[in-house]
Amino acid sequence: MNAPIDIYRALKSKARRLLLAGDLDRYLLTLRRMHELRRSGGTAMA
Repeated sequence: MNAPIDIYRALKSKARRLLLAGDLDRYLLTLRRMHELRRSGGTAMA
């Protein structure tokens, strides 16, 4: 199982690629997932 920080980094990389590709809907969805992960992860993400 991946640590929360690894999942967050993968989502961050994916978001960057989506933004560069111009896929705004999927980019915003990925940002939402990143935000939810940070909110639920608490101190594990710090």
